[in-house]
Amino acid sequence: MRACNPLKADTEQLVNHTADGIRLNLKPGNRESALIKSVKVQTRDIVIRVTIPKRTGRKRKRGSDGPFWTPSGSPARLPANSSPSPSVASQAKRFLRSLQDNEGQYRIEVVGPVTNTYRFRDLPDFVFSTAGSPFMNQMRDKILPGDYMKWKDFIFDSSKGVKPNTEIIPPPIGTVLELPFNYAYLENNMVRTAYSATGEPVTQNVSLPRRQENQHTPWDEPIVPTGPSSALPPLTSLEPPMRRLIIAARDLFAKRPIYTRRALFNFLPARDLAIIGQNATKHIPQFVGYVFIGGPWSKAIIRFGVDPRKDRELRMYQTMTFHLDEPVRKYDKNTGRVPKKPGEFMRYMGKQADSHVFDGTKAYTEGKVWQFCDITDPLLTPLTTIDDLREECHLESDGWFHNGTLAKLKVIMRQKLVKLWKGEEVDESVFDRVLALPEIYNTSNSMLFTTRYYKRGLGKEEARMVELIRAVAIRTTDDSVLSAKDREAGQNLGNGEPTENGEIDEAEVEALNQHGSPRQANRSEKEPPGRLEPDGDMNEHDGEQTDLDAMLIDEQLDPVP
Repeated sequence: MRACNPLKADTEQLVNHTADGIRLNLKPGNRESALIKSVKVQTRDIVIRVTIPKRTGRKRKRGSDGPFWTPSGSPARLPANSSPSPSVASQAKRFLRSLQDNEGQYRIEVVGPVTNTYRFRDLPDFVFSTAGSPFMNQMRDKILPGDYMKWKDFIFDSSKGVKPNTEIIPPPIGTVLELPFNYAYLENNMVRTAYSATGEPVTQNVSLPRRQENQHTPWDEPIVPTGPSSALPPLTSLEPPMRRLIIAARDLFAKRPIYTRRALFNFLPARDLAIIGQNATKHIPQFVGYVFIGGPWSKAIIRFGVDPRKDRELRMYQTMTFHLDEPVRKYDKNTGRVPKKPGEFMRYMGKQADSHVFDGTKAYTEGKVWQFCDITDPLLTPLTTIDDLREECHLESDGWFHNGTLAKLKVIMRQKLVKLWKGEEVDESVFDRVLALPEIYNTSNSMLFTTRYYKRGLGKEEARMVELIRAVAIRTTDDSVLSAKDREAGQNLGNGEPTENGEIDEAEVEALNQHGSPRQANRSEKEPPGRLEPDGDMNEHDGEQTDLDAMLIDEQLDPVP
């Protein structure tokens, strides 16, 4: 404080001695401002006094060792009432300069030790300004001074209504931060300054990935994109491997108009894919085609200008999506890592290039979308190549196939995928009765898709598949849709129940129409009146209610009515 003698009086006003230490007040005289608390720490410092010769006003040439000289018209000494330095920083700078100029002529003496030091490290709190508050002005002028005569002049405004400068009770504290936070702001090295077409400077982040211009089209959009977006960069500006991949993709789409991402990835050159990586299929589609959002061709890449909803020959490129739980990959004790998915990076070496193909004997876990043209399973091929098709395309889900055909295909393929992923053997004999179901599900033959009307009991697996097929097909039920055989005959088939050899017994149909199933007739004779029939379909073979597993095909199934 002695070194800052000109500020001694102000320093004494800033520091307040309290019972718990010293507090700093940055607004002296303002009782509303919060004090900054100090922390007392023990130190082993020494206070020294440095005495230097007084300034005489004499000068000499800077950098020389010549004698001092007194300028003409200048006093030999500075006047006693000379103004102090404007700041402590300038005083310290002048003090250090004086030590250099008076080497060997200053004196240093020890004043005493410093055993305790008060440190002010906390941030000052916010101060709520009450300069425009009439109430606080009266408090400050008449109550806080402690003069009884002024207390009597205090008048409390009891008027009602909203007035200017309405009193607002300030919070007890303005901030909970006590220590300053070091944000460590640094300039982004990847930000560059460029100039727009008008000559104005524009900052650009060159590390950001290039925005994708993929064209996603709703399934019910009448017009499909005919070309890539104009915002795409020219091929000449791309890297050579990416440029070669785009050219190869265009050649592939000239031969086959629709691909899944996985199929496209398997057909592209493996050498360039190894350079770009598996994410190449995220950037290539924007140059070659568009993608339907939902519908029969959902998640497939379609060549620009091609609308499969108007061409029945493109039904082979319809897609199915299976959301199945992948097998758990166990921890490898030898390598200390979790093994990657089978075939995740094997295509780079020319292996597993048929991961998009389903032949009924193996299945890969790296994709969920399958195309009908890539299904070579002999059990499912008759369903994908069937000639009994719709007259008009069903835009929302079924496409050119009937709801019964598509439901059988989805359920059977899902059943085989689950067993293959689990490593279980697939018994194709359980699919015989399922494949015998009609190609169309409607109100006239809906009983054929329930287990209660079969003469011979179904196994548990067969019963589950029958109910799942009904659950999938019932979403697109339309009695006006006829099969090819019905269209030729000019009438729809009546209700019927397959016998053991798969044929329909007309006598049984008539009995069912009059009395219901034999099991229902026996129940009606034995059970008392008023007892309700159970809602669940019963399995004739084991007498248990069919347990339907949760199944996700394209979307979550609605409850079976």
